[in-house]
Amino acid sequence: MESHGRIRGGGFEWAAEQERAELSGRWWWVACLLPLVVHAALRDLWAPDEPRYAQVAYELVERGDWFVLHRCGELYPDKPPLFFWLAAFCGAFGNWAEFALRVPSLLATAGLAWLVQRLARRHFGRREAVLAPCLFLGFVLVADIGGRAQIDPLLAFECVLALELLTQPLPSSRGAVLRCLGAGLCLSAALWTKGPAALVNTGLPLVLGLLFAREPESALVRARAWGVAALVAGIATIGMPVAYAIRQEPLLEHHWLFRQHIARVTSTGEHWGPPFEPLWELPLWTLPWATLVAAGAWLAWRAWRQRGDVDRQGLLFVGLWFASLLLFYSLIPPKRPLYLLPAYPAAALLAAHAWAEGERRRAFAGWVVWPAPVLFVVLGAALCSVGLFPRATWERLELGVTPERLWLSCAIPGLVLIACGAWAAQSLVAKRFANALHAQIAGWTAGFALIAALVYPAVNTKKSARELALWVRARPERPTQIPCVGVQPEGYRFYGRVPTFAATKAEIGPVLEREGSQFLALMRDHDFQALDPALRSELAVLHQESVGSRRIFVLARIERRRNAR
Repeated sequence: MESHGRIRGGGFEWAAEQERAELSGRWWWVACLLPLVVHAALRDLWAPDEPRYAQVAYELVERGDWFVLHRCGELYPDKPPLFFWLAAFCGAFGNWAEFALRVPSLLATAGLAWLVQRLARRHFGRREAVLAPCLFLGFVLVADIGGRAQIDPLLAFECVLALELLTQPLPSSRGAVLRCLGAGLCLSAALWTKGPAALVNTGLPLVLGLLFAREPESALVRARAWGVAALVAGIATIGMPVAYAIRQEPLLEHHWLFRQHIARVTSTGEHWGPPFEPLWELPLWTLPWATLVAAGAWLAWRAWRQRGDVDRQGLLFVGLWFASLLLFYSLIPPKRPLYLLPAYPAAALLAAHAWAEGERRRAFAGWVVWPAPVLFVVLGAALCSVGLFPRATWERLELGVTPERLWLSCAIPGLVLIACGAWAAQSLVAKRFANALHAQIAGWTAGFALIAALVYPAVNTKKSARELALWVRARPERPTQIPCVGVQPEGYRFYGRVPTFAATKAEIGPVLEREGSQFLALMRDHDFQALDPALRSELAVLHQESVGSRRIFVLARIERRRNAR
């Protein structure tokens, strides 16, 4: 593929130019990790997932039960424990700092970028190997969840690593069985991270690749039946920890073997969405490279139509990888954008190949290259115009910073985005295409890093449960339980070490009677207004605060009203 690209691109002059670009940009993707690191270091845990996962990891260490997870004292059967083991280890070692809890996700995201570079070199060439990991780390979805305490980056890394091992070309059968065994162990770890979705994330691209993108030298093909046996043996190791956990807690059997995969796929419950919802959400989550992904998908479609061409097998494989996962997660009822994360490495490979092909031809379609610079300028202008909003508007948001401070925090990354967007546009007009993309990568990385450093801390108090949790902890009441109605209890339990738990409105009365004068509760304002009037007359609102989009009341018995702050 590489030599083919050189010949088609204009000979040795272009090849020398790309070799210099590779040497200067080999470690660009490491710099592109900066926004994720800043994102992870400078803010609290934000709902919905992060406080829950942090509390589960904390209770894992506190209770000493490493196979049966708990959340706020109750059984948590929703996920297998591998991610929580890693988060608990990092959290305990790092004194339960937010950054420590996010280290597993950061390492997994960096591992994914490294795998994208390896796959780009194998299937395409040097230029794609430089660009693909940078584009991958720039996707809005990756930048958003790659620095969070989240399960999906770890799952995606395990699945893509297994796929890379199984499809790795080998000159002989030597070492092929070991690679298949390693891939099986990776899939076993992925199953122990999030369940059978791991088999889909690796299995669909692998099967379609074997059928249509013929690679007779891949490890799985070289190993033959022994490779399949080694792969199955590696996957089968998941049976031991699963059996042990179910023996410790029999309730896990129904959740792990049915409810968390078959039942979710065949029902329209949590996270339900209409068919093909990811298809129209994808352009948003793949910004600012959405048009490059579309152009790469078009090239992959052409490779499908000419699938007999040996030089297009890598592009065909990447296209099948991307399309198969997009189709699968579009058709099943539960839908969240992060479910598609294992397809984003393929999206980055398609985007990098589309750009590299344009550079080789010295020509681009306008719809491919111009949307990103325009987006930079528009987004930068929007950030700079924050100061034009009336002061009363920002004060109503209760962000904890002055409007002037917020405007300055937004304007600095806004100016960077405008400058880099203009730089990219000028380079495109001059047909300096490499400079244009470099300006966009640099601008997007710097802009996101500045947003993470300046804007996220400014809105952190609004998004975090920390302040309200510490307020509740400082109260003189010492209840044995604090019911949370319409409020996620994990953040308050994690930050305040108070005995919060998820409750319904019907449970408020019994808890009130049991706790007496020590009663405290957290309740969303709408739920409080919907309480039975007789019960509501017994409660006093001690304090109210907005956390995220919810207005939360701290409630006590009516006798405590004189102590309200």
